[in-house]
Amino acid sequence: IAWDITEQALTLVKNENEAFPVKAEAGQKVLVLFAGSCASRAGTGDFAKQILTEKGLLPEGIDYSVMVNTAENNEECIKAAVEADHVIMVHSMYDASNLDPNTEDGLFSAVFSRIIEERHAAGKKAVLISAQLPYDANRFPEADAVLLTYGSYIMREVPPASGEGSAYMPNLPAGICACFGMGEPGGTVPVTLPQIDENYRLT
Repeated sequence: IAWDITEQALTLVKNENEAFPVKAEAGQKVLVLFAGSCASRAGTGDFAKQILTEKGLLPEGIDYSVMVNTAENNEECIKAAVEADHVIMVHSMYDASNLDPNTEDGLFSAVFSRIIEERHAAGKKAVLISAQLPYDANRFPEADAVLLTYGSYIMREVPPASGEGSAYMPNLPAGICACFGMGEPGGTVPVTLPQIDENYRLT
């Protein structure tokens, strides 16, 4: 029931160049990249892969990988994101500082902006998922698609088949699955999304 409610709440606030859903083909590389601000949610990337595989929504032979952006691997993440055929970037905002690349909490937003820029220079698209508060929706105006999931929970590992010992909110895995055509986002933004000025402040 929670999964069904989540799918209905997913909100696609931007979709240009038919970037959403991702149209992955056999043999292509797909990268799901988590900002360091939501590193503890990285297990949802593998969980989504498991669900998509079971549903037959991932082509045979697809190279699906998950990475977490840390302060130490910025260049590695940028390189992997630019080389991938498709990239889904997962960003989390829990505080206004997450928007400002000049702060420790906002370092990853700068990396994401650069990835979008370099992918566009290479003729490729970039999809962004907002994993928590939706107020980062306007932080990446150049992203081809922006999907709001409104919530997430720590999920470092894929739950066992029994589900025993696992706890997660379905928002983020449902959002990642939606990026591959599972379900259809039908939500509307429940708040006014602020603009972000040149100093990365909400206005």
